[in-house]
Amino acid sequence: MYIEGSSVYPLIEQSDKSRVAGKTGYALFPSGPAGPGTTVAVRGLAIAKRSVNPKAAWLFLQWASGSEMVRRALLGDVLVGRESVWQDSSLWSGDIPSDLVQSFREAGQIGTPNWAPPLSAVTAAREAVGKVITAAIRGEDLRAAVDEADRRLNEILDPIDRR
Repeated sequence: MYIEGSSVYPLIEQSDKSRVAGKTGYALFPSGPAGPGTTVAVRGLAIAKRSVNPKAAWLFLQWASGSEMVRRALLGDVLVGRESVWQDSSLWSGDIPSDLVQSFREAGQIGTPNWAPPLSAVTAAREAVGKVITAAIRGEDLRAAVDEADRRLNEILDPIDRR
């Protein structure tokens, strides 16, 4: 069993080096007491606040995320987030495993983009976790490193809880 996002499927199914192509099943991550555990990786396009030409950027975003471009992506075996495009099975039938299609579409209905706590202090959070890894590699007091990382991460996340 392997827990991964949908972006790895071409490596599993379409790689010449894959020993599991055609032998792999796909399913949603099981639900638990708090509800579905399925996440949806959200890829986004944005217009910079200081964009020199925001109108052109907005037109580009509409084109890039519009039905026609998303259809083209699906025809190229790129798993897309636009449900209306998935409804045309001629765009994906045969090339993408049907259980992957089913789980991906269902994930789009029940999944959450919250795969990790939202934070802007990414570097500080990585540094806190990195210190634990470094302590483990060096054979240092792992409990002390974990406790310090826990304290630091809670400090970083605390302002988020107050919103």
